[in-house]
Amino acid sequence: MNLSKRALAVFASATLLFALVAAADASKIFNDFWLDVYAPKLKEPEEAKEWYKTAKKAKCYVCHIKGKTKKLCNAYGDEMAQYILDKDFKKEMVEEMGEDVAKEKIISAFKKVEPVKTITGETTYGELFESKQLPSEEPGQRSKDLIAAGVTGGEEEDEEGDDEDEDEDE
Repeated sequence: MNLSKRALAVFASATLLFALVAAADASKIFNDFWLDVYAPKLKEPEEAKEWYKTAKKAKCYVCHIKGKTKKLCNAYGDEMAQYILDKDFKKEMVEEMGEDVAKEKIISAFKKVEPVKTITGETTYGELFESKQLPSEEPGQRSKDLIAAGVTGGEEEDEEGDDEDEDEDE
């Protein structure tokens, strides 16, 4: 491989890595705040402790559909996308606006979606989380439209094994 092709390959790899890290930063911010609101880490009762573990393990898949491109969301993620997008909360953007402002904006979006009925129509998202349940993986209407337009899945791998920040006492 000549030098210019090698340089292009290195540049493309670095660009992809940067994009993945930036996306992971935004997802981690959303996940951390979501856990703070809906599944705070508690030692007691055991039910709360188990809910925290389940919710923490869900990570991106509270909003996104496991095994699909991150462009596709479940119904909860599509509802959230009406108020806030993870692309607006990259690490450098959060640093610029301040974490307190970012947290306020994200939690405000959570609260706007709480009274919305889940895809089953039987309960609201607020009630769902209060009963310690995660949203269905069923795509929301925006994501169904994307699927109909040819956006499918698998472009982005699951983040299984991405547990570097697991708590020792779990």
